[in-house]
Amino acid sequence: RRVADREGAASGSPATPPFLALHRISRRFGETRANHEVSLDVAEGEIRALVGENGAGKSTLMHILYGHLQPDSGRIELSGRAVAFRHPKQALAAGIGMVHQQLLIFPQLSALENIVVGAEISRCGILDRRAMRDRIDELSSRFGFELDLDTPAEQLSFARRQQIELLRILWRGARLLVFDEPTSLLGPAEVDRFLLLLRSLRETGHTVLFISHRLREVLAVADRISVMRRGRLITTLSRAEA
Repeated sequence: RRVADREGAASGSPATPPFLALHRISRRFGETRANHEVSLDVAEGEIRALVGENGAGKSTLMHILYGHLQPDSGRIELSGRAVAFRHPKQALAAGIGMVHQQLLIFPQLSALENIVVGAEISRCGILDRRAMRDRIDELSSRFGFELDLDTPAEQLSFARRQQIELLRILWRGARLLVFDEPTSLLGPAEVDRFLLLLRSLRETGHTVLFISHRLREVLAVADRISVMRRGRLITTLSRAEA
């Protein structure tokens, strides 16, 4: 409860609800208590890191937020409005996108086709590839991506495939972005570029939640750091406090 009070105080007065609020989220798997009354407030335009050992409940909490899992109890609010997602499509429609540790890529499709699949632009029933390419080029330029849109995804590096998945959710208008251990398979130079990307996302008004075990990276970019242990939220610290 003290943690919940600190979260609320950090994110603003009751008259200004936080961009995202998780209230007393709980979830069990049999006898395992993955999340126990976790309350978390996230401000708009914030980079929030979620840290803790394996099994602390970080990924479960994010999968509940994204509609992959349903909580046993608790509620979620976006900008003060209660929401309940039964499927990731509903979360994405509400502006929440998630880049998974195991990327969801169609290897035989081109980068462009992977980005727009299921949300193509068409005119009179004909795909408008020029309009799609122009819009993706604009997004890529904004965030410093170098992606050959015509190359099959299976021929691209992990870092480029990660860009595909991020562009896919940006294409659909996501404003709150969730990353689950995004740097675990990146080399040092790619990690540095990814941290720059997170800062760029924040500068363009996006809100970022990311799970990481790499504290150097967390301390480099996170505005606040939430620590989980055995399914509970232990504390939330500013970067300076950490």
